[in-house]
Amino acid sequence: DTDTDTATDTDTDTPWSGRLWTALRWIACGVLGVAAMANILGNVSLASMLVSATLDSSYAALAMYAGSKVLLAVAQVLLAGSLLPAAALRHARTIMPGVLAAGRVLLVLGWGVFTLQAFRVYRPASTALLAMLNHEFRLGELSLSLGGLLAFCLAAWVAFWLARTIRVLLADNVLPSLSLPRGVGNSISTLSYYTVLFIGLLSALAAAGFHVGQLTLIFGALGVGIGFGLQDVVRNFVAGLILMFERPLQRGDTVEVAGMLGQVREIGLRATIVTTFEGADVVVPNGMLLADKVINWTLNGTRRRFDLNIST
Repeated sequence: DTDTDTATDTDTDTPWSGRLWTALRWIACGVLGVAAMANILGNVSLASMLVSATLDSSYAALAMYAGSKVLLAVAQVLLAGSLLPAAALRHARTIMPGVLAAGRVLLVLGWGVFTLQAFRVYRPASTALLAMLNHEFRLGELSLSLGGLLAFCLAAWVAFWLARTIRVLLADNVLPSLSLPRGVGNSISTLSYYTVLFIGLLSALAAAGFHVGQLTLIFGALGVGIGFGLQDVVRNFVAGLILMFERPLQRGDTVEVAGMLGQVREIGLRATIVTTFEGADVVVPNGMLLADKVINWTLNGTRRRFDLNIST
């Protein structure tokens, strides 16, 4: 299965990587054409620099590509064989897509820096880029920069990825191996997801350049919005926290709520998804689960008594 999954991932990368290599070849041909024209016009130093920079960047790209393929092949061997322990193997399969994406980004950035240095335009390009990123624009009391916004987007993406990865690791690998009461693992994984996400978003705001006073203004505006029209959202959120800690409902329970009979598929902080026996997924707000009467048929067991009337 691992070989199939890895091959599928590699095949999905082929279209965009093929287009990228085609574009780079055309760019290299264009640069070599400019070098030939410069040589014809008598600018030998420019032609020599363009040719050597093109060859160096091409060699660097090929070396990075070959090295990444070797590392990917080693990872495939480790995942396909029994060289890793079972727990480490499960963790590796969970975090491998994110690691591959981050590795591709780092390789592209490293090659871009090397290419700019080879063409002797790294210093002016980096100076212009830093000037553009550090340029501030104001919105009343709030001052932002393009670099701060990019840092916020990057930090927010890392926070979402880290929270999702930790949730998957806890739910699929770590918590099932522990002797926890039923439903506790789901509560821990969900609460850890939102905790890491909240801390990550605060870090993203700090990376964007928001100060404590500005965050106070944001939270104050959010409080005004809650007072005017978000009471139901906050009520459902608090109800979700109560459901996580008290666990009157657990994933897989058969419940009857609002005249509907179904099975709990997922418990979130805002709403709970109940799958009816007809196959429909019903999103039930958590506030309704605490305010209304809910019948849980499988809270403490599955043994039930049924009365069957037989007429003679």
